[in-house]
Amino acid sequence: IGNGVNEEALKKAGIEEADAFVAVTQGDNRNVMATQIAKHIFNVPKVFCRIYDPLRQELYSTLGLETFSPTTIFAQILKEKVES
Repeated sequence: IGNGVNEEALKKAGIEEADAFVAVTQGDNRNVMATQIAKHIFNVPKVFCRIYDPLRQELYSTLGLETFSPTTIFAQILKEKVES
């Protein structure tokens, strides 16, 4: 439909009625911006932000963003495989 940081595109996608929003682009900064817009402009109750750089996770948490990192998830899976 469009860019996740474009308010008109988000409206066309139905964000004004959304119960949740998940930003999953390839860019951490774009995902953070999109989740901030969803949370603070459109008051979406549940927002989730994919980030690739796990070092940013704590910072984004202080902004009130719930993040998940495929990098961290994959590292945990790999660690479990190696240790088993």
